[in-house]
Amino acid sequence: MGVTNVINPVCNWLYRTAFAGAISLGLSAVPAGVALAGEQMAAVGDQQRIKLEAVIANGAKTLKDRISFTVSRFENGAVGPIVATAEKSPAELSLPAGQYRVATVYGDVAVDSNLEVASAAVKHRVNLNAGWVRLKVIPHRGAKPLKGDVAWEVMTYGRDASGKRHLVATTNGPRPSLVLPEGFYLVRAKTRDAKVKHTIEVTAGHTYKYTLNMNAGSLHTSALTQEGGLFSSDQVVWEVYRKGGKRMLSTKTGSTGSFTLREGSYRIVAIAGEMTSSADVAVRSGNSKKVNLTLR
Repeated sequence: MGVTNVINPVCNWLYRTAFAGAISLGLSAVPAGVALAGEQMAAVGDQQRIKLEAVIANGAKTLKDRISFTVSRFENGAVGPIVATAEKSPAELSLPAGQYRVATVYGDVAVDSNLEVASAAVKHRVNLNAGWVRLKVIPHRGAKPLKGDVAWEVMTYGRDASGKRHLVATTNGPRPSLVLPEGFYLVRAKTRDAKVKHTIEVTAGHTYKYTLNMNAGSLHTSALTQEGGLFSSDQVVWEVYRKGGKRMLSTKTGSTGSFTLREGSYRIVAIAGEMTSSADVAVRSGNSKKVNLTLR
């Protein structure tokens, strides 16, 4: 099942104010305490065949993918040494009778679960309670997705007691695919020139395709000599600021420059040694603008 949404930063219809709790990344916390490193696992009775498998949601089919399982001893409320690992689902291994803790990792989902081995074979199924998310960015409505470098951050939508959000995942690329626990998230996408953020929803067992709209326009700049020709030096440094702002938003080196900027008012500065020039420009979503600056 797939769900497609186009996110426009100027719209607020995706926000769900009822969600206030932070996203939980695991089913249970790992208690403190570790057995001594030299302590060996004592075999009790015959070893039993254990089948480990994971499902994306309750009732879903077993995943057949690269999923990490780490099995540790679990006695007296403490996690001990690692006794077995596997890197795919489903996986099979052998363990003697006892109590174990299974740490399962798939994408950015981490789930801890308890495993009891007695006198018979065991099938241990881990419900990840997660969904798949595919992301992309468009510069403006109707445009094709960006193909350049995009840095992504996924944060919890809910804040903790101190009012902070927590980082869940990071990735780079124009069209990343993520696996995330069910819940709401704040997603941030950043290019060289601009950034955009919005909330997304993930429901267990579903695939979501989110398109973030940067609501941006194109700005093309050229550095000119006093005679009107193109400045020959590639040592021209371009700096972009919000109009009236002091924090530099983007920079580029070269006699010409191209920027993709979110709609708004900016100040463009060109510097080459002792020479400089600047101009205020208005960028409109979906429009392209050319600015020539004469360096003096």
